[in-house]
Amino acid sequence: MSKTDIIVAIDIGSSSVRCSAYKFVEGERGDNEDPTLCQAMAGCRTSRSVRSVQPNTGKIEVGGHSQDDTTSLMDNLDECMDELLQILRKKDTFQVVAIGFSCFVMNLVGVDDRGTIVGDAASISYACNAPEVAKQCKNLRIKLSEESINQMYHATGAPIHSAYALPQLLDIYDTNNPQYQSVRASVHKWQTIPSICLSRWAGATVSPISYSEASWTGLLNFRTCQYEPSVVDLLPESCRQSLPDLADFSDLTSYPSLGRGIQQQKSSTGNSNPYWGRWPELRGPTVETRGCRLFLGLGDGACANIGSKCSTASRIAVTIGTSAASRVCLPLPVTTGSSESKDSINVPKGLFCYRINRDHVLLGGALTDGGSVVEWISNLLNLNATSGAFEECMAQVKTLLEEDYNCYAQQSSTKQSLTVIPFLSGERSTGYRVGATGAILGLTRETTPSHLLKSSLEGVTLRLNAVLGLIRSTMTSSQEQPCVIASGKALEVNSLWRQLIADCSGMNVIMDGDTEEGTSRGVALAVAVALGEKSSFKDEPLHVLHESSPDPSAKDYWAHATQSQETFLDTISPLFVSSKD
Repeated sequence: MSKTDIIVAIDIGSSSVRCSAYKFVEGERGDNEDPTLCQAMAGCRTSRSVRSVQPNTGKIEVGGHSQDDTTSLMDNLDECMDELLQILRKKDTFQVVAIGFSCFVMNLVGVDDRGTIVGDAASISYACNAPEVAKQCKNLRIKLSEESINQMYHATGAPIHSAYALPQLLDIYDTNNPQYQSVRASVHKWQTIPSICLSRWAGATVSPISYSEASWTGLLNFRTCQYEPSVVDLLPESCRQSLPDLADFSDLTSYPSLGRGIQQQKSSTGNSNPYWGRWPELRGPTVETRGCRLFLGLGDGACANIGSKCSTASRIAVTIGTSAASRVCLPLPVTTGSSESKDSINVPKGLFCYRINRDHVLLGGALTDGGSVVEWISNLLNLNATSGAFEECMAQVKTLLEEDYNCYAQQSSTKQSLTVIPFLSGERSTGYRVGATGAILGLTRETTPSHLLKSSLEGVTLRLNAVLGLIRSTMTSSQEQPCVIASGKALEVNSLWRQLIADCSGMNVIMDGDTEEGTSRGVALAVAVALGEKSSFKDEPLHVLHESSPDPSAKDYWAHATQSQETFLDTISPLFVSSKD
């Protein structure tokens, strides 16, 4: 009996970890055939709720805080893998041919010279909003010329912001900061969570991190896939020496002890590897078996794009969960010489550009608050979903919107509407303003809960459209008009929000039916493409569940709303800075 080839996709989120099995469909894709390379296996998914990231400080809780508050993040990952393999062992004969990782980015965790995790204090992540790090950002802007700042942004695709590694590492390695004295003395190498997993399972001391993971730190030149000198030279020597090695996520040829599956002995000590007996399905190749190939981690945003069928320039992914993002996958091979390729990307100010692998980049922007804005206003107004209050209010929002569209289309007089700046947890795209907060303009005695809910939905929609506008500005006129592929729980359950995005952007918004657990699916697809030695992704056929087309009568309304929000934001921005001084 032939064995079923399995790809295991591991998705490490800030609040949960998942292990999922996908059937690898090798050699069954032709140029004119369905390009799907992997298929989810029903019932083959395990998960654990784990709080991984502290709010505001951004510290990664590698030592615990799971459901029972006693099991570490790494142990939770191990147990998820245990459970998945137990499920697979009850099925037909199978062979795990690869393991791939997606992880929240950015993340870096310090390990000592034995590969042991130093502790929660020796960690940094995207979620940092600490005042000490904000001060480091401010100092960098004072110290560096505008030309230098722009050059760094052009090279890395990342601005100076507390969500990135440079200001966080400067805070840790500040010798005047006694809080991190033991961290500075103990950290031998910075690693990502997936690289720690690989080292732990393969018995190595440290592992490289992928171009994708490194790009999200803001330290990598996304064109050359090397550390950007103008950025890392700002770090002290001891920090530069502790930065991890780099490799493409699928290329561990220089690290044979890592890429060839679990080995019987630890390469770091020569001692027996406990995972050899625990997970025999993940062992390396033998005379009789193909063995399991291990891959480095990928950024969760990149995997979400690939998994939601947005792996080419013809489809832009818009995701709204707790946060929100809009991203497009573009081809861009690594530049080997000193000069940029003629196909290189000029990143518009306000967007990020991260490396996915050596052949592709991810261009886009993210909002810290997306669905969280609606959750906040619903709680504030006591719009209990179980009582039907939220649905009733949404029906009123729809009526208000139709009235506004008609008024602007007929150019008749309208009442002043609310304008919301949805920065409850600060701003990332498009302004990256330090100290940014939320705000509401236009409150009157006539303001109702439905007005507040409507304006909150519109506030997030307008910020996403600002990102979409910048993405579209990078596309040539010869490229086909892209569509928006919607994903995320907030958009899955809220059809009106999908319509708002269509009306505001003037683009068709599609909800696809095949992209459940899109991030895990993206991991499996990226690994499948690498296993098949393909250099590019292809558009997968869409299974359209819902499609929202722009309402022509909405154009004038959204033009006015866009101008109102931009003017309001520009007006109050000076207050953001002064509030942090």
